[in-house]
Amino acid sequence: MAADLSPSLPPPVFRTPFSDDPPPRPVPPGVRLARAVRERVGPRAVAACLAVALAGLAIAFAYRELTAPRSGPWMSLLQAEPAPAVAVRLDPSTGFLKVRILAPPPPAGTRHALWLVTPNGGSHLLVRFVGQVDMTSAVLRRMDRAALAASTLEVTLEAAEATAGGVASAPEVVYRGRLIAD
Repeated sequence: MAADLSPSLPPPVFRTPFSDDPPPRPVPPGVRLARAVRERVGPRAVAACLAVALAGLAIAFAYRELTAPRSGPWMSLLQAEPAPAVAVRLDPSTGFLKVRILAPPPPAGTRHALWLVTPNGGSHLLVRFVGQVDMTSAVLRRMDRAALAASTLEVTLEAAEATAGGVASAPEVVYRGRLIAD
């Protein structure tokens, strides 16, 4: 019995044309989802869904703009020629009133008074002041938008010991201006 001493050959390797290609890289989850949507739904359906969502957002924005109350802050610049002298900012929803004097302060022994003059001829005292003022006013909270739009503000100069009543006693009007929505 002679031993067969033929050299052993390695097992045959079956090569395919793609065996030299590197292994595939993992695909991120977002790309897999996009591919799945494209394959199952189609690009026209995706575009239609996006268009419907965008139209819904546009309708919601338009509805909010049309139904939102317009009671935001108001402002007025009251001036004697040539430059503004008093800046007033007011918010009727909160009653907040801010007065800034841009001109020299009133003479000694006098003070300014800020009046809201309505179209029906009524005058409402908002505040008496010598310097800057930040306060809330019950008169402003009672005013509606239409009344404010037609009203003017007047600053009068009066004696420092004037009464605290809300009716003007013919003091000198030094500044006057219209209210505009801010």
